[in-house]
Amino acid sequence: MKKIGILTFTTGMNVGQRLQNYALQTLIEEEGFTAFTIRQKQPITVHKLMIRELLTSVKHPIKYLQRMLLFRKFNKQYIHFYKHKMDFCGPNREYLNNDFDAFIVGSDQIWNPNSPSVGNNFFLDFAPRSKRLTYAPSFSVNQIPNSYRAVYAKRLDGFDDISVREQTGAEIVKELTGKTATVVLDPTLLINIHKWNKLQERSILRPTHPYMLSFFLGTKPNTSLTELQESTGLPVVSIDADSPVGPSEALDLICHADLVATDSYHITIFSILYKRPFVNFQRKGTSLDMSSRFSTLYSLLHVTNRDWPYLKDHPREIFEMNFGKIQEFLHLKQVSSRAFLHNEFERLK
Repeated sequence: MKKIGILTFTTGMNVGQRLQNYALQTLIEEEGFTAFTIRQKQPITVHKLMIRELLTSVKHPIKYLQRMLLFRKFNKQYIHFYKHKMDFCGPNREYLNNDFDAFIVGSDQIWNPNSPSVGNNFFLDFAPRSKRLTYAPSFSVNQIPNSYRAVYAKRLDGFDDISVREQTGAEIVKELTGKTATVVLDPTLLINIHKWNKLQERSILRPTHPYMLSFFLGTKPNTSLTELQESTGLPVVSIDADSPVGPSEALDLICHADLVATDSYHITIFSILYKRPFVNFQRKGTSLDMSSRFSTLYSLLHVTNRDWPYLKDHPREIFEMNFGKIQEFLHLKQVSSRAFLHNEFERLK
């Protein structure tokens, strides 16, 4: 059986990051290949950033340790990691070509020019062109900074076929290379809901009564959350940086929530998959505009406006979502997204 190497983010404790990794691995296996995620040796700048975030965000060390153990458990149970870590850059990476038939990059923000974790590996510069595949990578920006444009143009030109997660990503590819990129669904949206259900673990945070789940990656908008809570009357269950919640527990909390409030792209996706009404908030604590991820998702699935500023003025719509219509458009886009992935692998058979 041919072997595919996955290049994506693997460090830290981000629920969406782990679940999209599992999703892409599963899709590759469904195509008849063996998949391994290849971890990287991170540069010192990334380690310093992680330490700084740890010191500023963790308020309850014991709960944080519990969270870390839950993420480790998930990785051990569900993610197939390659036995070696590859260098972040340099000449000592080509050996991987002897062990893999092809490599795929995606999904997540692995082409984000503002991330210190993004380097040449995510553009597969160590592999022959024929071994370079993509599925749903995100730039997470509307434009590539001038200082990176030439580098990105060269990197992107190294792929025969490119898929991206957002429409703005397709526009970036077209502008820099002249190539037409295919906009596809995030891999988490292609996995059967029954498989996600099998990953669920009962969270100790889940109450027996109705609740609103609060899940924010940026600064929590406390004033807006209070307004939303008062509007709905639902008690709030919050997932914070040190909450004892791993990917499996997060799925459980989303699945059973009566409403989800979030600035997270993947938490929004799982709210859709579990047919849970949700409210989106612009992420605070960052100068970057990440709205393109949501606008593309809304457009592809015909989701009506779920931003808090709008719903604040239209409170009757907070719980009104036409999931039947959303599922129809989801199915259509699943077919075309799977077709792109299938065609990527067909040339390897």
